Amino acid sequence: MNLLAPLTARLSRRCMGVHCVATITGPTATAIAKDCLDQIDHYEQLWSRFISSSDISRLNNAKGQPVWVDPLTVQLISYLIAAHEQTNGAFNPTLLPLQIHDGDFRSLVDKKVSSIASDSHPFTDLTAIAFLADGRVSLPEHMTLDAGGLAKGFTADLVVAHALSMGATSACINIGGDMAILTPVDAGWVTEITHPTNHERTVSSISVSHGGIATSTTNARLRGHRGITSHIFTSEGPLPCDKTVSATVVASSAAWADAWTKYAISTPVATALAILESKGFAGLLIDAQDNVFTTTNWSNFSHE
Repeated sequence: MNLLAPLTARLSRRCMGVHCVATITGPTATAIAKDCLDQIDHYEQLWSRFISSSDISRLNNAKGQPVWVDPLTVQLISYLIAAHEQTNGAFNPTLLPLQIHDGDFRSLVDKKVSSIASDSHPFTDLTAIAFLADGRVSLPEHMTLDAGGLAKGFTADLVVAHALSMGATSACINIGGDMAILTPVDAGWVTEITHPTNHERTVSSISVSHGGIATSTTNARLRGHRGITSHIFTSEGPLPCDKTVSATVVASSAAWADAWTKYAISTPVATALAILESKGFAGLLIDAQDNVFTTTNWSNFSHE
């Protein structure tokens, strides 16, 4: 018996307010999977808007003053700025004041709340965010950040890399639907894209060997009891649920996949599909009438 033969372990835990799954292949798969979930917990402490000591919360309440942050927080904020620029503002991490005003101020999993200054407001220009040489970051006064789904995607990317550094031969990290995948298997990692309201129904099955997959839906993480119709916000408020209701994007990383789902779900279908494909991404959209649309390159990943 070869005691070093690769094993597969699949462990799950609630982290970052969502169901997280670490699936690892390798000689010490179980230990690596547990360590991966611990890593996700660590990044939640850095980036949650519901944790007052997190880098994000401290920046949001610094009133424009520079704040010491973790080097990875600098990378995350750089991602937020780049995503805002690349999507022409469709991805906007400064909408937290609108969310809180509409009642989205409390965590779905505990009693923690987001606390920001009452005069905070959204921004359309992020170029005034300053990165200082000593590792501090400052936001313009009245600006706040909510890293949201992109932080989940970025975390998945970081944790997959960590798993490989720990000796995993392949890994899939799924943080509430933001997935980072790396596997040498020719067939890739098979993932089912389920219907946004009927999770027993598979809309498409795809295979990805490396990169990221993210899905955003208007009816996920519902807060209807608080009068909030969608957890996805635009500068005009909660995203309407009568147009595109679900967007899945396959990209080079889970962080980019998540950012572009926000663009795709808030943009007319034909435009969204064309732009996604022009950027080298694959996408699947579902509208309120249950019609399914895909980029032409979606078939490159199809595992039907």
